[in-house]
Order: sequence, then C-alpha cells, then structure tokens
Amino acid sequence: MKTQFNAQIQILRSDNGGEFVNHDFQTYFQQHGIIHETTCPQTPQQNGVAEQKNRHLLETARALLIGAHVPRHHWDDAIVTAVHLINRMPSGVLTFKTPLQVLAQHGLLPFVLVLTPRIFGCVAFVHLHKNQRSKLDPCALCCVFVGYATHQKGYRCYHPPTQRTYVTLDVTFLESELFFHDPSSNSTLQGEIRSEEQNWSNLENKEILLCTEMIDHSESRARDYSLSNSDQSPIHSDQLPDPPDP
Repeated sequence: MKTQFNAQIQILRSDNGGEFVNHDFQTYFQQHGIIHETTCPQTPQQNGVAEQKNRHLLETARALLIGAHVPRHHWDDAIVTAVHLINRMPSGVLTFKTPLQVLAQHGLLPFVLVLTPRIFGCVAFVHLHKNQRSKLDPCALCCVFVGYATHQKGYRCYHPPTQRTYVTLDVTFLESELFFHDPSSNSTLQGEIRSEEQNWSNLENKEILLCTEMIDHSESRARDYSLSNSDQSPIHSDQLPDPPDP
C-alpha cells in the first residue's frame, strides 16, 4: 500500500485466527505503529465487512464454476477471476463507481490491471509460435479460459490433455462455446428452465390437439348432416296421389 499508492495502514481488524494473532504479527504492528483490533470469540458480525466480502467472492466463484461446468479443482482460478470481475463492476457503496476507478484517484494503476474481460470457461485457441511447434503441428491449441494473470498482462488458458497453463495475449476466444459440458443436464439452472419450458410446450400441444379434435368433430357432424339430406330425394308432381272424384 505504501509503495504503490503512498498510503499507510493505520488499523487492521481481524478475527482471532492463528495467522493473525502471533508473535511475528504483533512485532510488525508495534514497529510500524499499526493498531490490531480483534473480534470477540464466536462473533463474526463484528467483522461484517470482511465476512460479507468473503461470501460475495464465494458465491461469485461458485456461479462461475457451475455456469461453465468447470471442475471444482479450478476453484482457485474461479476465486481470482471473481476478484478481477468485482474490482471492475460498479458498486452502490462507491456511488456506482468501480473499485479500480476509486483506486485510480490515489495513484496510477499498473498496466496489468487493464485487460478486456472474457467469459470464464469458454473455448480459447492459444496460438503456437514457430519455435513451439513443428511444420506439421497445429498452429493453435484448444484450451479453456480460466482467468487472468496476476503479474502479467495476459490471459490464463488451461490445456487439459497436457495439464499446462498458458499465459498469453495471442489467443482467440470463442465465447459462444463452453469448453466443458454437463452431459447429465441440458439446462443452466438445475433443470428449472428446461422443466418450465417443457410444461409450457406440453400445454400448447394439448391445446392444439383439443382444437384439432373439435374441428374434426364439427366437420364430421356437418358431413353426416349433408349425407342424410342427400338420401331424402325430392317429391315430383307426377308422384303425388290423384285427387278424389267429386
């Protein structure tokens, strides 16, 4: 904070975890004049801002993994991507400014923070340079986009067959396609949307079938009525009985 943004940490509030409450931390706080505030035991609401942000990050990362059908072992990539996206989304607490916009008021932002966002889990074709392939090898690898580099201006793309992660800007995204697919479900919200659409479709089919049956029944009645009238031949004048003699 002091080196990048010329700001000094004055107060640090945390829970009573061992990673915060230890001799090394206390010595560092005393040397730099930092006040360390801790919450009461079993009272996480006293550190509500941090708890809410942790929940926000967890929910965003879970949505990224489920929405893109990415395996759970990529949870760390999802967390980093969630942080990257949240820092670039407007917040009502900041008068609908992004955290990066507020941070830019206190100093210049590193160039690695300015990168176009992409859809998590989409197909990414990483270009292979001539020194990375032979003349008969493909010019690109089909990878899955898993996030953004922390200290480099580039995208992180994972190649499952070789289990290798590429950090590069020379990549072509196919954001309309996801790399992983869930064969057990064709919906995006655990079957709710698909089920609702199926119910409406079944209802429409029943209405169409009912209307068709009513039309067929009406046409059948009209046809029977026409045939019954045609069977009754008209009476001619020569067929009438003679009048009685006077």
